[in-house]
Amino acid sequence: MQALQNQKLALNARQLAVNDHPARLAQLEARLAHKRALAQQAETDLERATVVAPFDGIILSTSVSPGERVRPGEALVKVYSTENVELRAQLPQKFISIIKQSLRQQIPLIATVKINHGDIKAMLQRISGAIADTGTGVDALFEITEEDAGLLVIGEVLEITLNLPAIDDVYSVPVSSIYGTNRIYRVDNARLTAVDVEKLGVQIKQGKQFVLVRSEKLNPGDEIISTQLPHAVGGLKVEVRNAPVTGESSKVTSSKASPVDTSAAAQLP
Repeated sequence: MQALQNQKLALNARQLAVNDHPARLAQLEARLAHKRALAQQAETDLERATVVAPFDGIILSTSVSPGERVRPGEALVKVYSTENVELRAQLPQKFISIIKQSLRQQIPLIATVKINHGDIKAMLQRISGAIADTGTGVDALFEITEEDAGLLVIGEVLEITLNLPAIDDVYSVPVSSIYGTNRIYRVDNARLTAVDVEKLGVQIKQGKQFVLVRSEKLNPGDEIISTQLPHAVGGLKVEVRNAPVTGESSKVTSSKASPVDTSAAAQLP
């Protein structure tokens, strides 16, 4: 009888377990769904923890540390693309009309930028439609190649020389030939003749600076004084000695020359 009672208790326990199976199965499935949700959330967090930049570039600064919690929209790093680096320079107003006309005619304007690693080339893309805050010129934007962009530092001040379109019928004379602001001296029969000229720009040849001038009184082959005489006046008798060697005088030739603007300084936006 005791054995029979034990069997009946065991049977009842088994029957109770069978009856409770759906509830326990639902509980286990709920736990499984919860664990799966946690696993999916962990995968999402892992994906969000890996930030991929939309372009290749150079990092300027970081705003967070590894492992630090951040909120959506919070800045992590500052990075710029080397494919879209531009140089900003301020151009004198007297050259703006020439530059605008060249851009309308799609004439490429190439500039030379001096850096520590040597000179690089930059192309003028566009100019600003307003006068700069300083009131002395108009901002211009130059494009450089991706390879050269890696040599630059954002905010660095550089020296840039812009080659302007060629001008017809001008004379390239040394800087030392200019007396005052717009006067040069021509040698006529061993005497000086003052000639007023119009300065149109400067030209760089072999690292030396020359001035581009124009005057109806100058003719190709004229001999001008290229050294600064202390008391140079018209009619002064002079003697040119060894002109080809000493360079005290030089013959001017009329040609087509490209003036350059050497007064602009460029900064990385």
